[in-house]
Amino acid sequence: MNAIFWIIVDSSFTVAILMELFSNNSDIFTAVDNFSAVTSATQMIAKEIGLFTHLQEFRKVINCTQEFWPKDKFGKQIKDKLENIESIGKKFLQIYFMSVTAAGSLYMLKPILELNQSLPIRWVTFCSLEESLCCYIFNYVVQVVWAFFGLSLLVGFDALFILLLMSGYCELEQIKHVLISMDPDETTDEDNVQLLDLISSVIEQHNRIFNLLEGMQDLLGSLLLWQFVATLLSLCASLFVLTSTSFPPSVPILTKTLPYIISVLIQILIFCVAGQVITDQSLSVADAAYASKWWVKFQPKLRKTILLIILRSQRPVEMTAGGVFALNFETFVAIMKATSSTLAFLTTLCDEEE
Repeated sequence: MNAIFWIIVDSSFTVAILMELFSNNSDIFTAVDNFSAVTSATQMIAKEIGLFTHLQEFRKVINCTQEFWPKDKFGKQIKDKLENIESIGKKFLQIYFMSVTAAGSLYMLKPILELNQSLPIRWVTFCSLEESLCCYIFNYVVQVVWAFFGLSLLVGFDALFILLLMSGYCELEQIKHVLISMDPDETTDEDNVQLLDLISSVIEQHNRIFNLLEGMQDLLGSLLLWQFVATLLSLCASLFVLTSTSFPPSVPILTKTLPYIISVLIQILIFCVAGQVITDQSLSVADAAYASKWWVKFQPKLRKTILLIILRSQRPVEMTAGGVFALNFETFVAIMKATSSTLAFLTTLCDEEE
């Protein structure tokens, strides 16, 4: 019921923003600025609907990580390495969280920065903001609460995606450690039963990781596609506002827009880096398997299992946004180019109208 309530609330607020956007289009800069709020609101609604309609599937994907090996299963050295990897990932998330918090705070402080009695997000109201101070305060407080609820949802969704990928990355790191440190008996050509059992558990964990990543792709792919499209549109809108008002931009415009642009770029970069890293890590398992000591003695079963791991790892795990955008460095560069082209088009269009 809570999910349905928030979907209705967010949809109502989004409709109010759209009504104001289409009914009051005298100022193109205000309209473009308000468009960023629309894209963020639609991201919230899409993720709420996705979480509500696929709650059991999300729980199943998260529960996959509970079957992963403990970090200290293969000794202190690999445990320390995994903890270092997790520490780096959490630092990136902290930077992202701080940038989003700064952007949201400065955006909601827009009326104070501009020294006027206006709302941070222009939407349809049923009372006069200029004539009634109570009406203005009520709408302002509602927008602040709604904005920070929405930011919490967006950041939480992104953090869930990154943390799940990090769990898969660390588990693949343990698999590589097992393969590289594998020590078959060089005194016999017979297969070592204990070693085969260990390799069997490696294959089992390898399959679990692929199931986790495939489940994430099925659940989050379409949501990520809309997130990338909405983020690209809002980025273009923010850059347009920043560069088209005046040069250099005024302090209110700069303090309101620049942190938002930085947070959006960090968000896109984190997703692309995470996708690139997990793809490279999945491919590196084949190298680790080939570098193991399978060649020391002719042990047929051991060689067959190693071959299976190599063949499976040669099909890379590629996280995508709805099968359209691959999450990698090339996509990040392409988004930057597309943003620049769109910004140039909007600026030219605005100049022609003037």
